Amino acid sequence: MKDKVFYVGIDVGGTFTDFVLFDGKNIEVFKALSTPHNPASAVLDGLKTGSLPVGSHITYGTTVATNAILERKGAKTALLTTAGFEDVIEIGRQNRPVLYSLNVKKAPPLIPRDLRFGISERTLSDGQIEVPINEETLKNAVRWALSSGAESFAVCFLFSFKNPANERAVATALRAEGLFVSASSEILPEFREYERFSTTVVNAYTAPVVARHIEGLKQSLIGYKLSIMSSSGGTLTPELATSESVRTILSGPAGGVVSSHHLADVLGIKKIISLDMGGTSTDLCLSTGAVPRTNESNIGGLAVCVPSIRIHTIGAGGGSIASVDAGGALRVGPESVGSVPGPACYGRSSVPTLTDANFLLGRIPQTGLLGGRMRLDIERARKAIGTIASSLNTSVLDAAEGIVQVTDSNLERAVRVISVEKGHNPREFTLIAFGGAGPLHSANLAMRLNIKKVIIPKFPGAFSALGLLFADVVRDYSLTVFKKTEAKRGEEFQHLFEPLIKKANYEMSKGGFNLSDLTYIKSLDMRYVGQSYEINIPLVSTLDEHFHRAHRKEFSYCDRSREVEIVTIRLRVVAKSPKPRLVKKPVRPRKPVAKETEVYLNGRKRMINLYERESLCAGDLLTSPCIVTEYSATTFVPQGFYAEVDAYENIVLEMV
Repeated sequence: MKDKVFYVGIDVGGTFTDFVLFDGKNIEVFKALSTPHNPASAVLDGLKTGSLPVGSHITYGTTVATNAILERKGAKTALLTTAGFEDVIEIGRQNRPVLYSLNVKKAPPLIPRDLRFGISERTLSDGQIEVPINEETLKNAVRWALSSGAESFAVCFLFSFKNPANERAVATALRAEGLFVSASSEILPEFREYERFSTTVVNAYTAPVVARHIEGLKQSLIGYKLSIMSSSGGTLTPELATSESVRTILSGPAGGVVSSHHLADVLGIKKIISLDMGGTSTDLCLSTGAVPRTNESNIGGLAVCVPSIRIHTIGAGGGSIASVDAGGALRVGPESVGSVPGPACYGRSSVPTLTDANFLLGRIPQTGLLGGRMRLDIERARKAIGTIASSLNTSVLDAAEGIVQVTDSNLERAVRVISVEKGHNPREFTLIAFGGAGPLHSANLAMRLNIKKVIIPKFPGAFSALGLLFADVVRDYSLTVFKKTEAKRGEEFQHLFEPLIKKANYEMSKGGFNLSDLTYIKSLDMRYVGQSYEINIPLVSTLDEHFHRAHRKEFSYCDRSREVEIVTIRLRVVAKSPKPRLVKKPVRPRKPVAKETEVYLNGRKRMINLYERESLCAGDLLTSPCIVTEYSATTFVPQGFYAEVDAYENIVLEMV
């Protein structure tokens, strides 16, 4: 075992931290309770359990940057900007999430007004420097910021994407003093001041926190090769994840989408909806082929415009808190108890949660979680759900069933947001459900949406961590150029990418990659002249025609008489990584031996089949309704589904 090199995927969730170990042949999974106060603690404890040999590769999905933003526990940060633009990050876009609400609550900026400094300098829209940096105003601003306790600086000057000279001069001077510096021309060299400023500020705010966390991990993992998952579905070096921490904000959920797409490719499925339901939240992603990506995200009310997978998240998970509002309506989430104190049945709280409801209904077996290693307290769960039952004037079991139904309704609405509201019919998609709670709710969700097929992958509770092992090394670059196409062919714009390719080659070769092994994916953000927003188009010969067709598909019309312009060019550089291979097993149809277990279903108690997934084989036919238990998750199959284990040991549910 000592001579083997392991590949390890680690996904830190709100309740559990998941580990997947791959030794080149076999896959092993295990879980540990997350430690929100110190995420590295659960990671290091879990790695000790795995007994990893030195030289192993570790890919880590972290929520440190996300939590720093949501909990407002990032570094004290100062903003240095062009005089007169100090309030851009507070003014924002004036968008109202609820149009007619009289009590709009706007997320406050990460940097208070007294730490936002205007510097006398000016770069014009064509890149010409009209006013050089006033050294005196800069020194005074930095001196005041440091005396106020600032440990990180965001440098955001007007039109720095056209000419970054002034920003670079300031950034170089501050770095020489050993300070954390995020320059907008390095983080997001694109137009739109608010988005560029906001993204850079988020990076500056989170970078010191992420740096301390990753440095702590590196010191504890000397001899191991550490990579960090990015929001876009690729991996980053620890150094890049530290300097550009904003690229890790959706690090964890990205693994589940990558894993779902890998499985869909193996199975030959094109249209999928991935459902990653854990202990704290549910992450949903709809795809019609390629992994859907976006350059516009919103985290905690703040604009973050770096490439990320298009994921829709709601506060629904095993730890979601059940309550009755002032009007007597039952609610579940979005608040969660997390891993500490955890659901009532964990034995450390009396708060009613979705996990307590599923446990009382018999959908989580009496043997507990993690293959019986984590025992659950039925009396605590009954007492906690009893508070809901009293408020609703109903029985404890009916209250528990109501909690599950409300959760299923919340999930249904979320799926409709990413499907029906975007012009997609969910009936045409396959649902891939994973996470610790996903397989419990997927079949009922499918019935609500008339989705015919549900796939519960092998190791569902650690499927996101497995996705980290499927991720390639990816680096994204962008630059705003503003250039009319003038009906030219795509080849005539290749030269625009030369600065990005030069930068990419330098950084990738510095990281030890052979340039001949790299794949370069070029695309352009395009629009009709006069429009406000763009469509991303791959660099092809018939560029204008491709744009017209994409515009028609997106907005139901196109206008070939209008001028087309390129706004921003994008380069995605990919270095392939070794990946686990999903092994196809021979299918031998049989009906496996089942135990029986009591559940409360549709208002009455009844006995249904109970299967142990570890004993199932490819070709096994399951009799519904039934429950399938395993180490990382529990699957509930209601009446009306045909269930079979396929050649890759997925449980495939088909509505009959």
